[in-house]
Amino acid sequence: MQRIYYFGARTASDLVCPFNKDRTIAEKGVVVGCNANFEWMLEWWWHHYSKNNDYPVVFADAGLTNDARDWCLERGSVLDLNIPLLKGDKDDKVFNIEHAWKVFAILYAPFEKIAWIDVDCEVVKDIGNVFNYCSKLSIAHDPFFDQTPLGLKIRAEKLADPRERFFNSGVIATAQASELLLKWAELTIKGPQGWRVSDQHLLQLLIHENPDMFSVLPFTFNVLAPFALFGRDGSVAPHVVNHPYCRHIPSATILHRLASHPQTLATIRSEANAL
Repeated sequence: MQRIYYFGARTASDLVCPFNKDRTIAEKGVVVGCNANFEWMLEWWWHHYSKNNDYPVVFADAGLTNDARDWCLERGSVLDLNIPLLKGDKDDKVFNIEHAWKVFAILYAPFEKIAWIDVDCEVVKDIGNVFNYCSKLSIAHDPFFDQTPLGLKIRAEKLADPRERFFNSGVIATAQASELLLKWAELTIKGPQGWRVSDQHLLQLLIHENPDMFSVLPFTFNVLAPFALFGRDGSVAPHVVNHPYCRHIPSATILHRLASHPQTLATIRSEANAL
C-alpha cells in the first residue's frame, strides 16, 4: 500500500523512538533515499533493483522535488523527512553530521526486517538473503578505507583504537528498532565525535563499543565497485587487478558504485539519461 509517512517530532529527543508497529506494512522491505541534488539517480537505482526484486520500497524524502516525490509514490511509499529538525545544510549535514537523516529513515521504516540500500548501489540479483542478517544490525567491512587519506591519518595519529575496524554504511540490514539502531540515533543527535562527522563513522564507533549488538554483513551485499576500478565491460584497473577483494565482483548481489568518485557519477548520469 503506497502512502506518505510524516514525522511528528518537535525536539531532537523525540526523534529517537521505535517505529509504531501498528503502521508496519510488510515483514521485509527496502529503504532508499536522497535529496534533490541526487534524485536523478533514483530511476537508475530502481531500474536495477526492480529487475530481480519486488520487495516493497520506502523512499526517504530528504528534500526531493514534487516531481520526484510523485515518481516515488508511483513505485512505493514515501517517508517525509522535511521537518526543521532534519533539514540538511548545503553539505547535507544534520546535527553537523553528514547524511544524519539516514538513521532516522531506517528507524522509521514500516517493515519488520529492513534493508537500507544507498541510491548509488547497483542491485544485480535477488536480495532476499540479506534479510537473514536482520537479527542484529549488520553492515559490511570497508577493505579500502585504511588506505584513504583519512584512514591513514587516523591510524598514524592514533585517533581510533587500533582494533577498530572500518565499515561502509551503503547497505544495512536490521530489525525494526534494533538496539544498535536506537543507539545510533541517540549518538547522531549529539553531533560529531572528534573526527567522526559522518553517519557511518558514528555507527562504526558504536559497533566497536557494542560488538554483541552487531553482525558482519557478507561482502556480496555491499561490494565496493566504483566504475573507475571496475568497469561496466568487466575491466579491472591494473593497480587492483590482483587485490583479493576482486573475487567478490562476479558473485555480487549489490555493487556499490560510490558516487563520491567522479567517474562513477558521470557513468550513472549517462546510464540514467539513457533510460
